[in-house]
Amino acid sequence: MIIDRNIINDDIVYDGHSKQDICNKINRWKRLLTYKYGMQRGDAVCVLLLKVDVTHVACLFAAAELGLKLFLANKPVCMETVHATKMGIYGPMDLT
Repeated sequence: MIIDRNIINDDIVYDGHSKQDICNKINRWKRLLTYKYGMQRGDAVCVLLLKVDVTHVACLFAAAELGLKLFLANKPVCMETVHATKMGIYGPMDLT
């Protein structure tokens, strides 16, 4: 199964945003990831989930559509626990 924006319900209203708004944000993230950050299929991206909103959702869909390896992480409790985060365990990320 390919995860892309087609799995979003056409009638969705997520946090006041329609599907078209979400798709516009997905396109924006795809441009940023590709042109500004140079991400290519297979690169590893870590998204920090501090406060989940429509921007996070759009970024996740953009990463999935570009074929990026996606890691979801939360904030480490303290600097002594950074090595135990997903980024520390699974190696360096190409973009966080």
